Amino acid sequence: MSDLTFDEVKKTISTDVALLEASRCLQCHDPPCSKNCPAGIDVPAFIRRIKERDFAGAAQKIKEQNLLGGICARACPVGRLCEMDCTRGKMDSPVEIASLQRYATDMEMAGWKKPVEITRERPERIAVIGAGPAGLACALELRKHGFRVKIFESTHRAGGIPAWGIPPFRIPRDIARNESQFALDQGIEIEYDRKITTLDDLEEDFQAVFLGCGLGKDISHPIVAESDRMFYSNGFLYLAETNGLPDLRGKKIGVIGGGDVAFDVARTAARLGGECTILYRRTFVEMPAEREEIDAAIMENIDFKLLSTVEEFSEIEEGKYAAKLQVMELGEPDRSGRRRPVPLKGQFYRQEFDYLVSAIGSKLAEGVYTTNRINLDKYGRVKVDGNMMTSRKGVFAGGDLCNTENMVVRAVAEGKKAAEAIASFIGGDA
Repeated sequence: MSDLTFDEVKKTISTDVALLEASRCLQCHDPPCSKNCPAGIDVPAFIRRIKERDFAGAAQKIKEQNLLGGICARACPVGRLCEMDCTRGKMDSPVEIASLQRYATDMEMAGWKKPVEITRERPERIAVIGAGPAGLACALELRKHGFRVKIFESTHRAGGIPAWGIPPFRIPRDIARNESQFALDQGIEIEYDRKITTLDDLEEDFQAVFLGCGLGKDISHPIVAESDRMFYSNGFLYLAETNGLPDLRGKKIGVIGGGDVAFDVARTAARLGGECTILYRRTFVEMPAEREEIDAAIMENIDFKLLSTVEEFSEIEEGKYAAKLQVMELGEPDRSGRRRPVPLKGQFYRQEFDYLVSAIGSKLAEGVYTTNRINLDKYGRVKVDGNMMTSRKGVFAGGDLCNTENMVVRAVAEGKKAAEAIASFIGGDA
């Protein structure tokens, strides 16, 4: 049986390592790392504070721009953001910005919590739909302006996907809980287990609305129907979080997909005693998952069936199930730039599994938005203008429901941007 646990896999660096790594920062005058941080963190400034052993000051500098700094230090694809553009990388290797950000926020988890300063309270009320990264960031920025803010959250927990959908071996629950709670402690009202289906009633009581509710549905797979043998990734991870899964010890689990969520599912199932296989129709080269996640899965004995796609999943004899897998080959590049998987005619094989999980992505629950007179773009996401306002006046949006990047830090940035736009929309000296 597996000896894997749900304890965080990657450990926070020591003080000695943090000081040594901070000393590598060149303190650029026009830092490209900060420019490529969606949340706008002043990276050289917080690293300089670490170098000076002002750990509380480093954390405070991070939190000024990103209230979810500890979460983002774990979840951000830094190889495509701040660390990618680090000037030091042109000399030897980039400064490990994420490790330093994590060090600062972990070291001063209690000490950084300087209350938000509100110069004056304003009478206007703003409704925020969703207590995920975008909603929390928007709500906190609005509180800084003095507005009265109420969040409507459809679940029983604040924090969104980082609080339940990203496994605790990647984001410990106390980190997600503490960072979310800080925002709520600034005088933000929240109503849990409240699903908003119409905006008409809200507009009577609130001067503006922000939609930060993320993507509500898994992308459907042609052969997957939720049952006692087949799951979609969001449902699987939620059941894992709430101890609602069947006993997976010794069971074989096939996970369809090659993104970070597929690896979250497989690594979670492995910790619950399952024997997991990633089923992906391309190769490692085209996998969208972060390399760090792929390497971790390999270390944890996750198996891979590449150039394979599931055609059927059925009971082959009483109590035994198997997937029929179509063998693929790579053809010409598609619009994403990756080589297109093409079926090899007549080439199939079978693989026994007890359970099958589809993890091929999430999408918007479109009907909720169209019935509320909110236009969608060609990607099926909520369409917003340069000020994050939707086609419905006074209704703003941000985060995953608006963009296709699905990054926590991008959601935080858009929540903040929308808050400033809402303040301007309402007017006054906000």
